[in-house]
Amino acid sequence: MAPSKIFVYGTLLRGLENSPLLKDSTFCYSGVSLDEVYYLISNLSHEFNLKRKGQDEARSAAYNPTDYEPQDAYAYPFMMKKPVVDGHLCGVVHGEVYEVSEEQLERLDLLEDHPRSYRRTPIRIQRTTTITTTSSRSSSGSSSDSAEGGTTTEGEAVRDVDTDVEVYLLHSEEQFEEISASVAASTGQYELLTAEHGGSWKTYLECREKEKAMAKASASA
Repeated sequence: MAPSKIFVYGTLLRGLENSPLLKDSTFCYSGVSLDEVYYLISNLSHEFNLKRKGQDEARSAAYNPTDYEPQDAYAYPFMMKKPVVDGHLCGVVHGEVYEVSEEQLERLDLLEDHPRSYRRTPIRIQRTTTITTTSSRSSSGSSSDSAEGGTTTEGEAVRDVDTDVEVYLLHSEEQFEEISASVAASTGQYELLTAEHGGSWKTYLECREKEKAMAKASASA
């Protein structure tokens, strides 16, 4: 089986929680989604799991985890093709494209609960960065790779628009309905990524950290 190319946009991005799963893959380029309008939702259930232990019982009373939702100790995004609520704007999604082997693809399918919760779906990606070679050769002629989260290809041209890529999109209608109900009820279990975040999960995380720092400074003032 030929290697597959996967577009990642959340915890599989370089330096984030699940990036070690891609350490033996080949980083191709950074890019953005094309053609379709996509939406990102942040799953903050890990915070609710802590609040259910007594920190904020009233606010988390509506939270009921399902078997679709593992209790990971970090936030992670859902990517989907339809809005959870009217006026939810996102548009393009920023991410990274990796070439993965059949074995690596099986590990990703397990992580994403493919094809039950998420489903691998074809997507068109516009390249936004230029390939740079990170492999180096020793005096003996062997090569070593220094790219975090995967190795880069050497001397390979990348098309401006790539149509041979797949992405994991939220597929479970049951989970989508749960998200919609939670957002409508303003429980805080899920949070919409907006135009402010530019379709970038890392930008969203940076904004959250700034908000937390401001809240902490305000509380101690």
